[in-house]
Amino acid sequence: MNTPFIQCVQAENKIIWFWSDDFFKKQNANLCRWLDDCFRMATTLFELQLITTRLRNDKTRGYMINVFCSFVIRFLRKNVFDPLDELYKMEGKNLLTLQKCCMDLHAKFLKPLFRIANQIEKEDIIGGEFINFLFDQKALHENRFLTSILDDIISLSIERYYQIIVEWVSSCTLALDVGHEFFIWDLRKQNVVDRSSFDVTGKLDWSDFDNYFILIPQLIPVDFLPVKDQIFKFGKYLYTMRQQNAGLTLLSFHYSLEASVFKNLSLGKFCDKINELFEKCSTNTLEHFKQKYDIINFAKKLPSFFIGLNTNWIYELGELFEKNNFTNIDIEKLTSNKLNGLLTQAFRYAQLDTTMHYKYFELNISPFTKIKSEGITPKKGTFPALELNIAQNNHVLKLAFPAKILEPYRRVFFLLFVINRARYLVHMKFYLRENFNNPWAVQECATIYLFNRLINVYQEYICGIAAKEYNNFVKKLEKVKNLDELVQVQLEYIHIFMENAKLDQEYLPIRQLIEGIANQFCLYACNELTFFELNKSVSPFVGKLKTFSFNKSKSGGIKKSFVW
Repeated sequence: MNTPFIQCVQAENKIIWFWSDDFFKKQNANLCRWLDDCFRMATTLFELQLITTRLRNDKTRGYMINVFCSFVIRFLRKNVFDPLDELYKMEGKNLLTLQKCCMDLHAKFLKPLFRIANQIEKEDIIGGEFINFLFDQKALHENRFLTSILDDIISLSIERYYQIIVEWVSSCTLALDVGHEFFIWDLRKQNVVDRSSFDVTGKLDWSDFDNYFILIPQLIPVDFLPVKDQIFKFGKYLYTMRQQNAGLTLLSFHYSLEASVFKNLSLGKFCDKINELFEKCSTNTLEHFKQKYDIINFAKKLPSFFIGLNTNWIYELGELFEKNNFTNIDIEKLTSNKLNGLLTQAFRYAQLDTTMHYKYFELNISPFTKIKSEGITPKKGTFPALELNIAQNNHVLKLAFPAKILEPYRRVFFLLFVINRARYLVHMKFYLRENFNNPWAVQECATIYLFNRLINVYQEYICGIAAKEYNNFVKKLEKVKNLDELVQVQLEYIHIFMENAKLDQEYLPIRQLIEGIANQFCLYACNELTFFELNKSVSPFVGKLKTFSFNKSKSGGIKKSFVW
């Protein structure tokens, strides 16, 4: 209340204390100095109460922030208001005692709590980000009362996290996560709160699941970081099996999970428990894929499909493209039906259609190529980038063959397609004597021989490396116990293959130069270049190829391909 000497004015979200009588202030300098400390405490207390009120009224902030506000209010009642009431009731009130009490309350409790609450509001801190923030704040303060309240808030917040995790791993739903506090978001509830500043990860491999659920790195409590991927994939695997109508035998494991599984566990033991349960979940998912897709045998066949191991079906594909004159039509006319019709034919000619696995693939024009070449007919002899992918109607298989496995395979496939298409076109020009330039016959024969030698040795080198590692790869596949082991074994194989075949990022120039040489020979074979123009255009590629390969001390056997 205002008095004749002291006035209090509320302005927006703060209050201002001032002396209304300057003469009284001059006459009572000590009193004013003592009461200034009381005013400072009262201002902080008032603003802290305003912040907690706003935070509690903001329903988008979720359960954990509400818990924080409740604890702060309870703490103020017990440790601030009660001492002030006791001081007020004292007989023979002492201004020095009042000043000391206000200074202690302000320094020990109110100022730190105000800073914490103010930062939560200004930086829009929620969920796991809030838990991490409280851990950081706890480390900054030695006041046992303050650290005690932070401990209590952290414990309740983590308990809430446990409840949400149980719901997630048992049903792949997030009904308890009303305010998007969990580090996995259900985008179907996006209208509840807008947190557009967060980084989003997870939308990589499987569109169905990723259209609904995303992972927000900032919301992961630091102690949960070791198991964040397991928790995320827990839901993804369950979602997959439910969508695929997996048997109740496999799903009952999830449905039987209860909150008691994690009760009274330390964070370390909680992570151990998550790993234990996830291994079972991954095992069940692999079993489902075995039953529905014969997934182990499919994984064994991937090198045959993408690299042409034990078969040269990619040459058949290049031949079919030319026989059907697909090189010289608009990109937009290369429809999925046309591309996949040729793909099926190539598989059939190479006898890769003996099992159902060939049906799991589709052939596409690279989306980037469509953008770059929109409305343009490709130059005769050139061809846009092709991608061999898991078919869209079997995209669930990308759980077993994620982008980090398929992307290297796709790069190798397109490289082999380019050089095999060049082989076919040169064969048609030279050996069938179509438009053969007789005056340059000897030189042309020598050049074409060297080109064929280059790509034959290079392709044999690639396939030889793939075959060398293949038997060990198959043995490991037969021993996998869960879906994650299946992915890991494939990653090891593709990593060793790409490194030993000199197809990794370090040797990217070699791949690009060979593609460039092959494309020049395609133009020559399609009569877009004369033999003289071919020699002129290929010479820089050959020079760079020799320089790069011989400068690499670890090039090994691949050097044999480049001795022209």
